[in-house]
Order: sequence, then structure tokens, then C-alpha cells
Amino acid sequence: MCLPLAMIEIENNLEAVEDALWLYKRGPTGLQRPQRGKRGEHPTTPIIMALQNRAAILRRAVDDIPQGANWRAVHDSG
Repeated sequence: MCLPLAMIEIENNLEAVEDALWLYKRGPTGLQRPQRGKRGEHPTTPIIMALQNRAAILRRAVDDIPQGANWRAVHDSG
């Protein structure tokens, strides 16, 4: 049930991060986070927050425009 935060920070597979989030939010009863009002000090809270942050970073990375000729035409001011 333990997922090290350091491991989450270096994960580059969006599907793996989303699967882990699903397990913590909707998985088996022993793994799910508690109901609202009981989550504050629960050990899954920082893990879920880290997974959500990592998923957002990986989704943004997919949308990045590579620095090719088109990127320079749009972003270069000189």
C-alpha cells in the first residue's frame, strides 16, 4: 500500500500514474482513501496529491510544441 513519493516524481508513464490514481480513489476497499472529513492525516493523501500533480505535468508535456521551424516562427521575436 506504500508508494514512495520519490518514485512518483520520476515516473514518466502517464498511464501508470492514472492507474495508480484509480486504485487509490476507486480500487479495493483496503486501498481506497477514506471518505471526506477523514482524509487529512491519512497516509494516502500526500500520495494522491503527488500523483495528481505528476499526471498534470505529464499531460502538459504531451501538449508541448517541439522547438522546430514552426516553433521558432511563432515564438522568436528577432
